[in-house]
Amino acid sequence: MEIFGQLAGGFATALQPINMLMLFVAIVLGLVIGVLPGLGGTSGVAILLPISLFIKNGALPGSNEVTAIIFLAGIYWGALFGGVITSILFNIPGEPWAVVLLFDGFPLAKSVHGRIRVVDRAIQDLVGRTDPCRVPTGHLCGLRARLPR
Repeated sequence: MEIFGQLAGGFATALQPINMLMLFVAIVLGLVIGVLPGLGGTSGVAILLPISLFIKNGALPGSNEVTAIIFLAGIYWGALFGGVITSILFNIPGEPWAVVLLFDGFPLAKSVHGRIRVVDRAIQDLVGRTDPCRVPTGHLCGLRARLPR
């Protein structure tokens, strides 16, 4: 039963307002870095590492080491999704693993369903990265179009 208390303490720490605010800011900064071709999650973390040191030293009210780690994780995951956006909309892979999205993502983006493909990938990222079993989620939004009628 002690493990449930520790789990609740972890959620209480992660859901503090300063941590959620810094996570949102980090994801936005990570998206900006991820959209730039050639820059990825690792280089985004390296570029914005001085900001995390600023956060760790308590320069913001209520910030601490946990806030800095949450900030770095948000940069990394935001940058990974930013590489998806350039692959789908501009046919330029922002990340090496996003090359596969050039084959079906960009042709679909040129059609009417471009926004659907980006939203589809965002849902896959959200579900795939929060699922503890790491089960592939498939194309959630486009599944309807592929089913026999």
